[in-house]
Amino acid sequence: MYEDIEKERKKNRSRRNYAKRDRDANEYRYPAEKDRDRVLYSAEFRRLAGITQVAAVHERHLIHNRLTHSLKVAQMGRRIAERLLREEPELDTCDLVPDVVEVAGLAHDLGHPPFGHAAESALRDILDGVTGTKQGFEGNAQSFRIVTKLCVRNQKSPGLDLTLASLSAILKYPQFVKPKPAPALTDRSRGKKRGAYRTEEDDFIFARGEMTAPGDAGVRSPNAIIMDWADDISFATHDLEDFIHAGLVRPETLVAEWKNFRTFVRDELGRQGGFQPKAFNRAANYVESAFAGSISHPYDGSRRHQAELHSLISSLIMQLDRGCHSISGPPYVCVDDHTQYVAEILKHITTYYVVMNPNIRAAEVGQQRLVTELHEMLVNSASLDFSKGHLGRPRRFWDIYDSAKKEEGEDLAPHRAAADYICTLTEEQAVDLFLRMSGRSRADSLGVWLR
Repeated sequence: MYEDIEKERKKNRSRRNYAKRDRDANEYRYPAEKDRDRVLYSAEFRRLAGITQVAAVHERHLIHNRLTHSLKVAQMGRRIAERLLREEPELDTCDLVPDVVEVAGLAHDLGHPPFGHAAESALRDILDGVTGTKQGFEGNAQSFRIVTKLCVRNQKSPGLDLTLASLSAILKYPQFVKPKPAPALTDRSRGKKRGAYRTEEDDFIFARGEMTAPGDAGVRSPNAIIMDWADDISFATHDLEDFIHAGLVRPETLVAEWKNFRTFVRDELGRQGGFQPKAFNRAANYVESAFAGSISHPYDGSRRHQAELHSLISSLIMQLDRGCHSISGPPYVCVDDHTQYVAEILKHITTYYVVMNPNIRAAEVGQQRLVTELHEMLVNSASLDFSKGHLGRPRRFWDIYDSAKKEEGEDLAPHRAAADYICTLTEEQAVDLFLRMSGRSRADSLGVWLR
């Protein structure tokens, strides 16, 4: 990203190693509070308002997008950390910091491309197929790349220049490759995916203090575990609430089909290592009774039904929150097995009735095609004559491409730069750019957002 990135790192991070106790006398914010403000004020965070959470952001129903989801993850993560510190004050010596958990919650989805997991799958297929690229594409690794390199804050340093603690908390998968074997289903201390690209190796070492051996799963920081659990809680409850209110999940149908649904979830979770049938059965009984005893009737959106739904979701959130507690050794926090199975069952309600919905699946096919073709257009545009300026390319893509050449080389840089640039776009911008670059747009070229 810069001519002497290591020199910039050392100069600018000399006071960025800690998250709470090294506030200068003339500073009114602690370093982690600065981190929070830097993420919150970034263009990359604002972009999340135009990125899908589960269903498209342009839906007329008032549902969560990636920005509102991230705000709730940050809030819940902070509250969990604060509760644990009240109950177990000694956790303060284990670098558990509510501000840091909040930073990680705000930043954890910055790497999601337009159209969410559909586009992530398309970009993964593209970059995995390009020989020599440094580990393809992964949304969590892209988030780490964004905060360490791609965010624009000033000319002196790349990225947002976050503290060591915040970067470590954002690394909820602290390894460069998927671990083999994968951690057990309820092992929250380690992640199941890759969380960084090799191009960010220096930033990874700064955050973690060491490399993770290939094939191993690195132990997460307590801040990362709490952020990741808050992410699961939000998916398990807030998204479910959205789709009950929208009519895609019908509580009375869920109760009537509970036997079939329960078999589906058991089969899905049973494929993962460490599956515990007794813990699953206990959690399934709990979730079934929660729905049967509250909103098993047809939901009509009335004030009474909204209040009943809100009460159910609130009680589930409290149950999931309380499942997180402290332990004596690293990583110092964990989530009990029963609570994790409850969350998995709740998440699978959305999967069963929404993600697997044929209408949504059909839209995802089109979204993947759009992203694939847009990526190809951007790659092809990189071959245009530099002496004639950035003809046919957005200016921001030109800058990203120049930087990628220093990391990946001339041949591979267009593929990485195209993926990086797509991850700066909202869904509406991605569609508009695709139409413009394919010659199909009728939009006013003088009023273009594109730069």
